[in-house]
Amino acid sequence: MLRFTLTVIARDGGGEETTGRVRINVLDVNDNVPTFQKDAYVGALRENEPSVTQLVRLRATDEDSPPNNQITYSIVNASAFGSYFDISVYEGYGVISVSRPLDYEQIPNGLIYLTIMAKDAGNPSLNSTISVTIEVFDENDNPPTFSKPAYFVSVVENIMAGATVLFLNATDLDRSREYGQESIIYSLEGSSQFRINARSGEITTTSLLDRETKSEYILIVRAVDGGVGHNQKTGIATVNITLLDINDNHPTWKDAPYYINLVEMTPPDSDVTTVVAVDPDVGENGTLVYSIQPPNKFYSLNSSTGKIRTTHVMLDRENPDPHEAELMRKIVVSVTDCGTPPLKATSSATVFVNLLDLNDNDPTFQNLPFVAEVLEGTPAGVSVYQVSFPFMARDPALCHLLTSPTCQPGNDNGPVGKRRTGTATVFVTVLDVNDNRPIFLQSSYEASVPEDIREGHSIVQAGRRRLQVKTEGFTEGVHAE
Repeated sequence: MLRFTLTVIARDGGGEETTGRVRINVLDVNDNVPTFQKDAYVGALRENEPSVTQLVRLRATDEDSPPNNQITYSIVNASAFGSYFDISVYEGYGVISVSRPLDYEQIPNGLIYLTIMAKDAGNPSLNSTISVTIEVFDENDNPPTFSKPAYFVSVVENIMAGATVLFLNATDLDRSREYGQESIIYSLEGSSQFRINARSGEITTTSLLDRETKSEYILIVRAVDGGVGHNQKTGIATVNITLLDINDNHPTWKDAPYYINLVEMTPPDSDVTTVVAVDPDVGENGTLVYSIQPPNKFYSLNSSTGKIRTTHVMLDRENPDPHEAELMRKIVVSVTDCGTPPLKATSSATVFVNLLDLNDNDPTFQNLPFVAEVLEGTPAGVSVYQVSFPFMARDPALCHLLTSPTCQPGNDNGPVGKRRTGTATVFVTVLDVNDNRPIFLQSSYEASVPEDIREGHSIVQAGRRRLQVKTEGFTEGVHAE
């Protein structure tokens, strides 16, 4: 039963509104006829079998809703031995069974035709019918025979699931349908990766195959005729299936990423490390080619072995170029197989290089030239100027004091006997201090002036100072400052 819920809005001219819900239940009407999944069904059994509990499984469906779609099955007609057959419902299927042995000689051409009705539970009910053919086999006295005792076949490993591998055909000299060619049933043992059509002898794959998991299969195929028990005849053949390789595996890295220590200034053509990738394919499909991507001028790579060596370009841990510093410390390696088409590893392998330091740089000073100022009279031993320098080898920088009257050199922390030295000049300016009194060049000075001399007129010069006339008259003394 379908249900629909509608929301209804009522609105007046003043803008006021209200809502309501309407629920609609759609009731089913028995308007669909039961439909069988197949146009016809076929069953088979041997004569004289005491009973067959599941001779044919059939199924019909009804698109109506319960209870209209509940289906019952019945046998409405049988061309022979109608009372011997029964039909019941099991797991939604109509299962036809035989309750008593059948006599082949009383069955025209060994075929019994049943008419099965599927009826639903509607009121009034609807029904449909289908024909079921029951084939009864005769007795058996010849075994099925294959043309060869063993078959050999090769297929590519990427063959599709369900693809045909081989057709097998066994022959039976019996002439009746029950025991002759048409009665043969095939079966297969040896691997769940393959199956065989019980009637046609067609061997197909059941899933995708992988040569790297298993490269060869040996199957045992049996062809069984319609005999019963000791009267049943069987033919046997083996099928050897070899899988041919395709390039279906990407190379994969082992132990990536790689971390190594390498001393700067390592000589050219020195071993650094070996990168390793694996490819389970065979032949050219499994042959690998290594390359450094992007190119790195500091390292070379053997494309076949994956061995990395230093080049003639020197490794300098203190190289200030950020791009070259990164190339020295990181090697990116790609790998590709030689298949057709070639496959590349899904990611690159990175070799991280820890460059170990050598004491190969002199200390260097910064902010040259050094200029210092000191007051005259500064006592000996007082700090005048402090210089510092960066140590290129990146050990802690050393600071030295420039003192008077001595100056200390700048040394690094390298091993004794291998330490390196840097020098720089410090220009020192001595600043004056007001520590001297003015001194006249003469003890006394004499000058004659007219009585009408103007105020401000120069009278005499004592050193760099001139005496001037003031309105009030002359000063009694001259002071130097």
